Amino acid sequence: MSAQRTSHSRWLLPSDTARVLVEGNDPPFSQCTSRSLLLERFADPELKNDTYWQAAIKTKPCLAEERRNAWLGFINTACKPCDLLFGRLRSRLMVNMAGGVMENAGLCLDRFGLPYIPGSAVKGCARRAAIHALRHTPVEHKVDRLVEIALVFGWSDGDWSDSSDFAYGCQDGKSAAIRKTAAEKLWQRIYGDRQPKGKLPQALPNFAGSVHFLPAHPYRLAERDLELDVVTCHHPEYYQGKKKTAFDCEYPIPVLFLTVAPGSIFVFPLQAARHGGEEWTAKAQAWLKRGLETMGIGAKTGAGYGWCDCSEQVQKKHQEEIVQQREEHERAQKRASLEPDPERLNSFKSLKESDLRGKIKKFSEEEWMEGDEVYQLSLFHYLTTIDTQIYEKERNNPKGRIFRALKNLATKFGKTPP
Repeated sequence: MSAQRTSHSRWLLPSDTARVLVEGNDPPFSQCTSRSLLLERFADPELKNDTYWQAAIKTKPCLAEERRNAWLGFINTACKPCDLLFGRLRSRLMVNMAGGVMENAGLCLDRFGLPYIPGSAVKGCARRAAIHALRHTPVEHKVDRLVEIALVFGWSDGDWSDSSDFAYGCQDGKSAAIRKTAAEKLWQRIYGDRQPKGKLPQALPNFAGSVHFLPAHPYRLAERDLELDVVTCHHPEYYQGKKKTAFDCEYPIPVLFLTVAPGSIFVFPLQAARHGGEEWTAKAQAWLKRGLETMGIGAKTGAGYGWCDCSEQVQKKHQEEIVQQREEHERAQKRASLEPDPERLNSFKSLKESDLRGKIKKFSEEEWMEGDEVYQLSLFHYLTTIDTQIYEKERNNPKGRIFRALKNLATKFGKTPP
């Protein structure tokens, strides 16, 4: 459908979209139920108050629980529980503040409206902590520490220059010699006795690193996951170059932006590359933990934003939950492969209706759900597929024990009654 201008001339939209989201809505897009679209596609820079931001805060993420379960299912498959680091936000989080339609007010939201932290930001946080550790490492151990950092995070040509963070971490007058010795060790580790075609470290080919830093998605969000924050420029004309001196006679200009609320818990998955191993993943996780706890992640970390609690108590609690979820997922997969037992199906045919009712009733209570799963599946299949008289009588009594028992078995085996 071709786009056409509406009564709100600044919006160029398909007419059906404009009818729903613009015409008759004050402010425009107040009926939009997608937080991501509201922030990234339908932003209204002309609004001068916090109405727009409050609308984004009140709009809840779409399919938040389903999205969370899908992500947990993926990382449970791709990562071991020990490769997952949990961080509870101790302060507000600001990520991607230079992105989005609203200048300097973007926020990383996925297409469902859930906040997340890009893998590049996660890797940057861990690398920052690693370089800080390198800077405070005794000179005699700097070479080995630099080799570890290079193998975990990788390198490019610029990382070996005098202005790189490698040079910053080496710090003293022996910086060039330390980098050269580290490059020689890396060459020996990767290429053995083969001679480089030039001087090291410049001749060292680029390397992507031994650890993959995946995006961090919410494990649990605070009840109100987004909050409004403000930064105020007190000297706009001075910063624009209109005045040579910053006097306290200018009008302050408050700038509103969204942040992720403290109390939200994010899971940071790490994955070993094909040429990596558990040793490097463990080192990367230790540096990431230190970075999240002592330096923060995202923007304005120097002002206290983006700092996390990654204590052992937090790790133990949520890693145990992940292990339980993984075990339940494995049990569900085994249940999905089960088939009704023909012999048991035949034995049910000889039973009276009262006997069948007695057998199925007990599964209305949770303590009876353990036991012979083939028997349970066979009974459920018989009553819902072969002889459905009891099911037909009870389906209009959803609070009854028999219907509740059938529903429990359906949930357990991932089945849908007819």
